[in-house]
Order: sequence, then C-alpha cells, then structure tokens
Amino acid sequence: MDPDVTAMNVFAMSRHRPDRYELDPVFVNVDDCHDYEPVGISAFTEQVAPNGYQPQQPYPVVDLELESPVIIEDFPPFHLLLLLLLLLLRLLQQRCGGGGGGRAPDLHGAVIAGSPIKYELQALPGGHRLLLFKPTPAQWADFPSIFSMARRLGADAEGCFKMALPLEMRDPLPARAPQRFPAIAYKVRQIRARTFWQVSTVKSDGVFSSSQGAPADYPGTAEDAIKALKTIFTKNKDRRMRNVLYRPDIPAWTPKQRREAGVPSKSPIHPLAGDLLDHTKAIIPGIHTPYVYESAPHFGASFQLHAEDYRLTSLNHLYRGRKIWIVVPSTAVDVAEKALDRKNKCSQFMRHRAEFFFPDRFDKMGIPYRIVDQRPGETIVVLPDAYHQGFSTGYTLAEAKNYADSGWTDESYQPCEPRCKLATAIPGELMRRIGDGEERLNLCAEYEQATASADVVVVSSIDVSPAQSQPPAATSLSKKRQLEVGRDVLEDRVRKSVRVH
Repeated sequence: MDPDVTAMNVFAMSRHRPDRYELDPVFVNVDDCHDYEPVGISAFTEQVAPNGYQPQQPYPVVDLELESPVIIEDFPPFHLLLLLLLLLLRLLQQRCGGGGGGRAPDLHGAVIAGSPIKYELQALPGGHRLLLFKPTPAQWADFPSIFSMARRLGADAEGCFKMALPLEMRDPLPARAPQRFPAIAYKVRQIRARTFWQVSTVKSDGVFSSSQGAPADYPGTAEDAIKALKTIFTKNKDRRMRNVLYRPDIPAWTPKQRREAGVPSKSPIHPLAGDLLDHTKAIIPGIHTPYVYESAPHFGASFQLHAEDYRLTSLNHLYRGRKIWIVVPSTAVDVAEKALDRKNKCSQFMRHRAEFFFPDRFDKMGIPYRIVDQRPGETIVVLPDAYHQGFSTGYTLAEAKNYADSGWTDESYQPCEPRCKLATAIPGELMRRIGDGEERLNLCAEYEQATASADVVVVSSIDVSPAQSQPPAATSLSKKRQLEVGRDVLEDRVRKSVRVH
C-alpha cells in the first residue's frame, strides 16, 4: 500500500450517489486493506485460523470506487485528532448499543466484488436490516470466510445473520410415521408486577411426524405472531398450555439418530471448517454435535432468553415451519445485562430465571433488539454474547449446534458454580483447550455406549426452571445425565493420572 494512503480513502466516496456504498468508518480496519489501486480499495483480506484452517479463497467485501482519494498529508494535525475522537465516539456507541445498536452497511442486493458470493439485507421491524447470505455449496463449506465477512459488515450490531442453504444441499426429509413421543408442555406466570413472564415446563407426550402434510403457514407478520403469543400467555396465565408441546435436545450426530429424528442423514451445520471446538477437552452433545428440536402443530412452543454457553456462536437450521426470534445485539450485551440485573451472577444467570420478555418490555428497559423471521432452509447464526429468545408459529423441525471461530475466547465467561444448581451446567474443565497428545473425553461416545446396551427410548431432558418442582422424566441419558457422565469419567481419569508417592 502507498505509505501516503490510509483508511482516510474510505471517506472520499460520494454520499450523494445512490450507486455508491455508504460506509461507516467503524466497519473498516486499515490493517485489513489490500494494496491501494487508483479505482478502489478492498476492505477484506484472507483469513487464516490459528488451527491451520486456510479459506478456499480470499473474499473481498466490496470494491469501492474512489473518485478523489484523500491523502493523509492533506489534513492538519488538529483535524486528524478530531477525526480520531469522532471515530472513538462511534466505537463507544456501538459497544453500548446506542443509536439502536448501529446499522449495517447499505448493500441491499449486492454481489461481492471479485466473488460470486451473494447476499442481501432483509428488512426487519423497526427499520433494521439483517444480512442474508446466499452461498453456493462450495462457499457454504467455507464457513469461516462467511463468518468473517458477516462480522466485517457489521453483523454484531444486529446480533445475528442468516444463511440460505443452497437448493442442491436441501436433501428430502426421511419418511417417519406419526409416533407418540415424550415431550414437554408449558406453564407460564407473570411476575414482578407484570414485568415479564416466567416459563416453566412439565412432562407430557404427544404425536409428532415430520412426514405429515405440510404445516399450514402462519399468515401474519412477525409482529402479529408476537402479539398472538402474548395473548396465549395471558389466557393461560398460571395454567398448563396442554396443546403446546416441544421435543428438545434430540441426539442427531449419527445417521441412525438423524433418521429417527426425522432429518437428513447429512447435517448442513456439522462438521464446520475452522471450528475451535475441535480442540477442547470434551466432545459435548448439543455443543460440539447437533441436537434436533421439534414442536407440535400448535402455536407457541418457546425458548426463553439466554446467551450461549462459553461465549460461543450458535447455528440453528430450520427444516420445516416458521420461527420468530428476538435477538439483542452483541454490541449491547453490557446494556442488557445491567438492565437484567446480572451484577456478579454467573454468565448463565438468565437460564436460571427461565424468562421471556416481549418487545414492549425491552423498550421500557432500554434494551435494543431485533425481530427476526426464520423460514425453512435458513440457518440463523447467533453471535457470541447476543441474548436471544423465540418461539414456533406451529409445527417446526430444526437442528442446532455451537461453533467457536478463530477469535473465540471465554476469558470473560463466568461458569456456573455448584450453588447455581443448573441441571445442564457445563464444567469449565470440559471446555478448556486440549494439550498436545492429551486424550479427548468423548461424551457422545459415552452416550452411545450407555444407550446401546439398554432397550429403551432415549429422551433428552431440559433445564429446570425455578417454578418447576422436578425435571421432565427421561428413560435414559438426559442432557443432565450426559454431563454427569462426563464429570464422572473426567474425575476417574484425573484420579488415575495422579502419581501416588
């Protein structure tokens, strides 16, 4: 790069021409710029992950045509200082969620220069917009580049982004006759002078089948669906919502498990290139490998407000139905946790509380949010620290897992303590980076061995909310039991490795 040319070039583009990209300075990193060319400047470079993953090709974000590049020497020192102060103020606003959590670059319907990767900005309620990538199968396999591109385009200011699974990768769902499965039902109550809703779960059962006729689409908008859910909660206050059923945490990392769960034998979100979870001490079901989630045809199966374990990213792929998400931007995590009264509690304090907040309550609390409408074939990628909640508008079939990108760190994460008594708390020892030559603890294999010798139906449990007297029954290894097995095996191996003098 010409030493006289710096990031000041990006401010030279016209903001009055509709065919030019309007760029906020916060989205550009000078160190990531390619060599300057008279016709433009690219703001994206090749990424190399610490574990040796090499993207298939560098994907430039955009080629910006600069009619009158601005040279650094044209600015007096005072003006440069003022510009730096303004940039710092912008960064602080982004971090604190000010100004609605920031805005994504205006690239609606654009095609990345120098690459066939396509994406658009979907309109969200409140005037916000969400990145929706439309990769080819080869580009889908290069998830680290898509992930890096999304963050450089400001995805943290929205808390998430979407990817549309290529049509060539949308395998048909396996036939599965209607079958009765153990499930959970819901009970809701309004607490703290109608501030929010606490959602507890009770064991139940119901008939589920992904091969039944196509579920009827909910006709309303995402905002209409939220109002409908609030009406259902109000009508069923302090009562069990008997017809709203949900099957969470269904194991789906082997072909047999996936066939029984009603999803294609090959997962679109597992394995993923560049995943640092491949280098942790343990392989944990639902974190390192997929779980399937299925809701019955009735409207309203919900999941409550939470952030991902260990500051991980989550991928949630929807096969059938429609889900509405309410996501708090990653840039507003401090604002959200202060309003939610985290104080010195563990990082999973919201899982303990099992609470659902409607948008009007977030507005009163000063917490920014995005309302996201997910349709079949779409994967929602929720970024680290982004609190999120949501619900199904009818029958849904989905799978989810976590992901650790090349910059993943859990340094600020505060794991649950024994006094937390969270059934599915994950010990920090299981998530630490594994040492050279160290044996991994495969909880998925432990799970398979335990269930292979038992002639039972495997049913996973869920978190126990404060209002619930006992967890849903499980006939074999529940999610809680899987972690207990992990702790037992780990402790046994530690004992055997200690030298006795």
